Amino acid sequence: GKVALILCICICSTLSSSPNIIFILTDDQDLTLGSLQALPKTRKLIGDQGVTVENAYITTPVCCPSRASIFTGLYQHNTGVINNSATGECFGTNWIATHEFQTFSVGLSKAGYRTSFAGKYLNYYYNATHVPPGWTNWQALEGNSVYYNYNLSNNGVREQHGSNYSTDYLTDLVANRTIDFLVDSFVNYGETPVFAMLATPAAHDPETPAPQYINNFAGLKAPRTPNFNYHSFGNETKHFLVDWQQEPMTNFSVSTLDEKYANRLRTLLSVDDLVERVFNVLEEYNRLDNTYIIFLSDNGYHLGQFCVTFDKRLPYETDVHVPMFVRGPGIKPGTTLLDPILNIDIAPTIMDLATGTVPPTMDGQSITPLLLNKGGFYERREFLIEYHGEGDYNCAGGMWPGCCDAKGKLLDTWCLDSFNNTYSCLRTIDPLKNENTLYCEFADAAQFREYYDLDSDPFELYNAYLDTPEKVLQPLVEKMDFLKQ
Repeated sequence: GKVALILCICICSTLSSSPNIIFILTDDQDLTLGSLQALPKTRKLIGDQGVTVENAYITTPVCCPSRASIFTGLYQHNTGVINNSATGECFGTNWIATHEFQTFSVGLSKAGYRTSFAGKYLNYYYNATHVPPGWTNWQALEGNSVYYNYNLSNNGVREQHGSNYSTDYLTDLVANRTIDFLVDSFVNYGETPVFAMLATPAAHDPETPAPQYINNFAGLKAPRTPNFNYHSFGNETKHFLVDWQQEPMTNFSVSTLDEKYANRLRTLLSVDDLVERVFNVLEEYNRLDNTYIIFLSDNGYHLGQFCVTFDKRLPYETDVHVPMFVRGPGIKPGTTLLDPILNIDIAPTIMDLATGTVPPTMDGQSITPLLLNKGGFYERREFLIEYHGEGDYNCAGGMWPGCCDAKGKLLDTWCLDSFNNTYSCLRTIDPLKNENTLYCEFADAAQFREYYDLDSDPFELYNAYLDTPEKVLQPLVEKMDFLKQ
């Protein structure tokens, strides 16, 4: 009896001291094009009351590989999830057999957490009966982001949803199902710690706003950045996929991008409501002071930059630089982090916050010491950006290697992706050495290279590769090859 009592006291003490963690992940939300104007409550409740991460980056700028990295803390070359396709291992057999057992949800479950997932998982998740390991509550969208007319896995049972706003709008459903889980946990499971991940469809296409927001941002235009609607810069310009696009874009395409931009912001207004609702529940049940809230996007987005109408998948700032906020116990309100923080840092940080340990297999680093201002030097100043382009091998060769244009021309963009959009890049951010650069190698027939100094060229207008001395480039090549190992 005494042994059992002592054991119970130890376990209960450990659980009650463990923080709750809320992780909100948006889809395709840009930072550089001004999406945060649609999130005033998010900035106030998380950013202003916590830390704003100025240099949050995604190591693979497309949904499925980025999410695989978020769940595991591994780079793309270690997850094997290389793009959004089935052949690219998006919810592939190796992912299911191996990496799903290495996600933070499994670690949290073993540590005694009640865990909840709601929203978009991986693009090729179409098996509603499959509930990945480690989740107490599983409310996952089948397939890619939509707002209405979808199937949902409700703890392994397929639910069909239609077009009724009050019951089906996915961003709101993600909020509702998560709040139900939180309230149930707080009322019926005492001080047992909880983790909840809310993966919203916003601001992914088809960018369907909630009905109350369809008139917001009327007349707003997509930002006319210096790299908007023009790409003929520099010595070698850009790699083939970008350089071949129509220049300039047609007026119809530009006006379409303006409407697309406004709709993206409109969908994010529902995310802002979601953040406020979750915050209010934590406050109502007196859990706020022991809860960390992390806000991040899975990748960025471009709208007309370098005449590529819309998408992600490119190594430039629009596609890889994302919004990130964190608040919670021990984090000083209103602070800013300038260190480069990556999507592969999410899993180790969550595990560190929850258990005080980080699995040694992860490529990412815990940023807990930075968040809690515990001192120490965050040594990483360089990181990989990598991607493997999609394509149909039957279309290899010709103008667009691996791109048949089977889906037709998207505005003025002939192809959003192809085999020769495969690259490895080294991004360097080191304020102490005044280094802020991007070096890329493309796996195409031309062995194309790009190099940018973002302090002097923040919009990546001029490819300075041919003008840069070998003594500057060679250390970047060596560091990139080292990280790829």
